[in-house]
Amino acid sequence: MVQLDVLTSFIDTIFQHRMDKFIKENNPDAAARNALWGTFSWELSRAIPVFILLIVGNDVVRMILRIIPTWLTNGLKVSGGILPVVGIAILLRYLPTKRFISYLAIGFIAASYMKIPMLGVALLGAALAYIHYQREVAKLDEKTTTNTNNTKSEEYENDEGEYEN
Repeated sequence: MVQLDVLTSFIDTIFQHRMDKFIKENNPDAAARNALWGTFSWELSRAIPVFILLIVGNDVVRMILRIIPTWLTNGLKVSGGILPVVGIAILLRYLPTKRFISYLAIGFIAASYMKIPMLGVALLGAALAYIHYQREVAKLDEKTTTNTNNTKSEEYENDEGEYEN
């Protein structure tokens, strides 16, 4: 089952890259079709093993698994172990990590060194996100009250510290 999950993940990336291409070409209908096709491969990865097991029985499935070459199953196991790292690398590339590196470090330390379960790390992240949100709202409120007090002047300071009219 793990090998089929890995194979499905690889197939899904084909559809995801096609979706990216169609989005860049401003073709949302084709992108939506590829999103649906990606779900079919995921659904089939669940339906096929269950269907085979129900039809032929457990002994035949074990025989099929013995026939699959060892190099293929080992390769799929290795790529299954690499996929979480690839996922984290993709997240780090697209998320504003420079701005939130301290939160990333806290989560990494909590999961790796403190051995906090993943649910605990997620709850810690949610609490830190709420604190960050409250601080941003307070900054925005402060900036709004400052700007309303200075309405006589046409200039104001933007987020980068530059003065604009």
